[in-house]
Amino acid sequence: MTDINPIGRLKLPLTDVRNLVWISYFISAIPGIILVYRTGWPVLIMGIVGYFIGIFYIAGPKPLNATPICELVVSFFISYFIILVSIYVTIYGVYPLTWNLALTTLIRCLSLTLIFYALQLANNTCDLHEDLNNGRHTLASYTGKKNALKIIKALIIAGLLFPIAVVLFGLAKWPLIFSCFLLPILWPKLKQFFEHPDKQTTYLQMIKYLSIFFITYIAIYTVLVLV
Repeated sequence: MTDINPIGRLKLPLTDVRNLVWISYFISAIPGIILVYRTGWPVLIMGIVGYFIGIFYIAGPKPLNATPICELVVSFFISYFIILVSIYVTIYGVYPLTWNLALTTLIRCLSLTLIFYALQLANNTCDLHEDLNNGRHTLASYTGKKNALKIIKALIIAGLLFPIAVVLFGLAKWPLIFSCFLLPILWPKLKQFFEHPDKQTTYLQMIKYLSIFFITYIAIYTVLVLV
């Protein structure tokens, strides 16, 4: 374990860290068991998948967070899979969970997924030197910092404009397109990160500005559903 790794840098006892992890798993399993009891085996399967990703994202000789798919895994599960599970729990006993519902939910969430992907890649781009010293080979280590920044730009632009596609697919009313107007407003602020990608300064600003899109997109969509 290197001094660059947070556990090594802070000199945290491995036994205490391991015990804390297991306690967290145990506590989180309690509401999960209740949900399975009140719904059914599909939630159990979803829960097992979620636990598998959560555990092996950081555990094992080759954890997922040391691979070039770690950004995709995090963005997919945070911005889509968790929402899909929430939808199933909400509609249980009233509507069935179908492949069509899963697909349309994915399309509605894709803007958020793309932005999450960009943020994860930006995070790993800032941590590139540290990750390499720790033997972690994320996507940024294969593309290089320069190309990683190009990918981040493309993901952000695609994510901020994808609400147009959601409307064209007939999955939301046209006012959702207003969320796309944030692109020219936020882009000058986001350029600070591309000019100087730094974990402690510009990356934190990037999270703040892109959070504005998250809130706006979700707020407009929620209002349109309620109206």
